[in-house]
Amino acid sequence: MEISNSNTTTRLNPDEVNWNEPQSYLGTIGYWKSNKDGEITWEPRCNFDFVIERELSSAAGGGFVLQVKPEWGQQQYRAILTSEDAASPDKFTAAIAKASGRYAIVSLTKWELNALMAAKLAAYHRTRNGQIFHCIDRYGQQDNGSWVFENLQLTPKGKQTEENDSLTIFNPILDAEEYISCPILADPNGIDGLKALIEAAIIVFGSDNIHQFLLCCGWVVAGLKFQSILKQERRFPLLNAYGAVGSTKNVALQAALSLVGINWSDDGIISKVTLKAVNEHLNKTGSLPVIWDAPLTGENSRELDEFSNCAYNAKPRMVRGNLQKQHSPIGLSSDRVIGSDRDATFTRFARIPFYPGGNTNAIPMLKEAMKQASGSFPVLINIGYNRQKINAIQSEFLALLPLAHERIAWNLAVVVYYAEKLIELVGREENPRKWALDNLTPIENHSNQLGYFIRCIIALENKNLIGSWDKRIFTDEQGVKWGAIYPASVWSEVQKVYKATTFNQKSLKMQLLKVGGKLDKSVRFYASRDEVLAYNEEILTAGKDKEGNPIKPKSPQKKMKKAWLIPLEMFGINADIDPDTDLPNNLSDKGFGDEPESLGGETVKTVETVVKPISVSFTDELAIAQSSLNTETAETTETVLTQIPVLLNDELAIALRAGAATAIAQPLPDSETAETVVKPNLVSLSNAFSANVSGLQLPTGNQETVKIKVKQDNNLHTATSGESSEELVFTTLDRVSSVSPAKTTLDRELQPETPVVSGQFHPVSKSSTNSALTQKAIIEDTPRAVTLRRPDGRLIHLPAEYPGARGKNQMNEPQQIAKLLWNIQSKEDWEAIETRYGEMRSLWVWRWHFNQAQRTALANLISGKCKQLVLF
Repeated sequence: MEISNSNTTTRLNPDEVNWNEPQSYLGTIGYWKSNKDGEITWEPRCNFDFVIERELSSAAGGGFVLQVKPEWGQQQYRAILTSEDAASPDKFTAAIAKASGRYAIVSLTKWELNALMAAKLAAYHRTRNGQIFHCIDRYGQQDNGSWVFENLQLTPKGKQTEENDSLTIFNPILDAEEYISCPILADPNGIDGLKALIEAAIIVFGSDNIHQFLLCCGWVVAGLKFQSILKQERRFPLLNAYGAVGSTKNVALQAALSLVGINWSDDGIISKVTLKAVNEHLNKTGSLPVIWDAPLTGENSRELDEFSNCAYNAKPRMVRGNLQKQHSPIGLSSDRVIGSDRDATFTRFARIPFYPGGNTNAIPMLKEAMKQASGSFPVLINIGYNRQKINAIQSEFLALLPLAHERIAWNLAVVVYYAEKLIELVGREENPRKWALDNLTPIENHSNQLGYFIRCIIALENKNLIGSWDKRIFTDEQGVKWGAIYPASVWSEVQKVYKATTFNQKSLKMQLLKVGGKLDKSVRFYASRDEVLAYNEEILTAGKDKEGNPIKPKSPQKKMKKAWLIPLEMFGINADIDPDTDLPNNLSDKGFGDEPESLGGETVKTVETVVKPISVSFTDELAIAQSSLNTETAETTETVLTQIPVLLNDELAIALRAGAATAIAQPLPDSETAETVVKPNLVSLSNAFSANVSGLQLPTGNQETVKIKVKQDNNLHTATSGESSEELVFTTLDRVSSVSPAKTTLDRELQPETPVVSGQFHPVSKSSTNSALTQKAIIEDTPRAVTLRRPDGRLIHLPAEYPGARGKNQMNEPQQIAKLLWNIQSKEDWEAIETRYGEMRSLWVWRWHFNQAQRTALANLISGKCKQLVLF
């Protein structure tokens, strides 16, 4: 450069273009100017200097990587600018200040700035070979399959690479309106990080939730193949981890997300955000699984459903004319199932239920393992997508999901496949596929939701929390009998006790209509629970008039309520045996379903109750109460309440007495006043065991396939033991009606149930239960797969579902078998039942339709220890 008195002259090469750009001097950018006296002076325009380090290309129009040095600074700063940042002096000033973290001055015109950038870019091409680099527009996986993070770049195969090799530049800011974090990977450690994480998780989650954790990990690893799976299948399963507070679901999700990055266990979970922010996150991250905790509910649930429907297929979203594409998968964490009232949404999720349990004291150990888990990231992204194997797993689920949508089977298959891959990598024996088949398929068969709801109603009815004030038998205009419930009251009680998470009132309505039920039918119920209970108490304590007749208290009032009508057979009620006996308050106000009939079709007269003690005899190991029910056909009918003496240490006698003690007075009609008079309809011996169920409580865990605390006894009974069969504590809420007993014979004894703990079985908790009466008993309302051991050592594997007829008969046939077992009198009766229905079906009903005391009684009778005695 040559300076004269009048102007500045710059010598240029013949192939160079003179932009008349600002020059650099002493850490500033400006122009050399001559004053009035002809002196050449420096006129600064910028308080910094820079060079172009990289030229960038991108869909947004490219940009630059600058090395910026402030005038008085000793440190250089790397600044990534888009083409838009260099479009005006103001934007250029803001970009430089943001990159350097220092105040920046740019006193250039737009033309001067353009000239400066053109000259700097020309120098870059002359001195730095002019290579064009790609600037990422999202963290994680790029369109070419490579992975770009702040501290690491990986090839699609997981091999480390550098900027100069990949020609890709990490952009710490992105062009996002919302702040989005980038995963920070731990130092590569092979499978050590994954192995330590799973071993720590086994201690924390235990048998209650370890398989759920593995499935969450499977979904996270599948999410790392999001781009590949979406390209082939045009869909990707959404995750819905659900469970009550304290079920450790969020701990499991955080641990699973730690496989993506040290910080991803926190930054990978978003909450209290708008749909706009969620879409932005999915657009600016690539194949990085994210969890939305406590998503939109209430009035916004419709928006969440629509979002889920689009996210499943990664449909792009149009925002202010720009196409916003989804590049990462999303899962949801909630207390209840998402989308249960809309099939289109419901079928797009892989649902994983979590239950209270595990060892939370070991969480600090799990947190330490989470810090190194992402060191296995290069290994995890090497796991491919095997379409054939996933389709094979899907076929297994489809075979067990006749009532579910095909999407549900595929969703679970993808998650299970990658969970199994993780188990293979660390060399463990857990079997997430078997656990999912045994425990998730009963939940996913859609009809189970309504069935479980009905079982809850029956259990609460036994506890007197639901009764004639919100549930009754109703006969409609066509003479069809229904189980009528007042949904507002019934749902409130079910939620209080069981905290239903897999369904809501909307989904129940849909399923009720599918099975032929009716909604919003006006039905007459008793006005309130308090009135009915008070009336029952008055009946039990009522005095007598001068003639010795009981004094009738005033009947509780009735009122019309909007009810759901449920097919009566779903309650296990025989319409021919259980008539509709409710009356209206006034005959002139009588409506359909209120005409009481006896079994013979005649009007039922008042029933008086007489309490008569009877003697009870007990056999050697089984206390069997024998009673004589004395009924007289006259103007009044006497119902006998058996008073059972309690023998010390005799659990069966206690159970029988507890059953008789829970007698519930039922309203019966008065033919003269047309008002309902409640007489004690006390529980007879035939229902004593059913009444004892009222003292039991359902677990807070899996309402479909709950795992309970049981005694793991694998020892075979010997002939010299002389003890009754000791059973795992289970019971059922199914109520069955008595029918005429079948005459039968059998000489095989049933032995204690043996839970098989192996890689092919989900082990139950190790805590034991010695008695159903010495600690809180737990009810398993829906069966699961178990194994029974015969005296000869033969194992009998009972499946989770009834091994017989499907569809409607799947409920009716077990009830028929249960009715026969209720009336069994000898071991010959058992053989007749077994011959008719088969060993597997008979044992399945014995196992799941009776509680521990009942099974013990049946086992002793079948084995011949009790002969020709009426058990129930």
